[in-house]
Amino acid sequence: MAFLVIMGLIGLVVAIVLAIVAVFKLVGWKTVGWTAGASLLAIVVGAAFGGGSSTAPTGGTPAPSGSPAPAPNPAPAPASNSAPAPAKPPAPAPKPEKPKSPLEVVEVHQEGDGYVQYAAGTVKNNSSRKYGYVQVEINLYDGDGNQVGSTLANANNLEPGATWKFRAPVFEDNVKQFKVVDITGF
Repeated sequence: MAFLVIMGLIGLVVAIVLAIVAVFKLVGWKTVGWTAGASLLAIVVGAAFGGGSSTAPTGGTPAPSGSPAPAPNPAPAPASNSAPAPAKPPAPAPKPEKPKSPLEVVEVHQEGDGYVQYAAGTVKNNSSRKYGYVQVEINLYDGDGNQVGSTLANANNLEPGATWKFRAPVFEDNVKQFKVVDITGF
């Protein structure tokens, strides 16, 4: 007989859990929330297996007459017929900053001294090591975007955290734009 009662309770709990899961799927897990779902599931399972509250003492010994009675459970909140308000979407996580390269081209510009044009700029050593040799390679392009040459600049002994102002000579006449294509150091 006890076996049939236990099996009946298990069947009841399974049916209730399936109903709860169906409701959560219908309104969305994110709307209800995992905490609320886990709490509701714990209440159902606890109540089905005798975990409910009782104002009568358990066991065969009555409570002494001078002891205070257990506090009654608060009344449950009235059920709402409307669906719960949708939860606000979480704020987007800030994009992690891209880690800086050990050697970074900070800026590049074109300059001239009246005789020779230069691709000039600044390189920063973001590392904690000293570079014995650093080189910047630059491609040169005409107004149509065709590569018309290349140039480079190099320096020795770039200290940790230091910057280097480079100037790479441009001897081609028709250069309208340029691009740093590589920076190496060792």
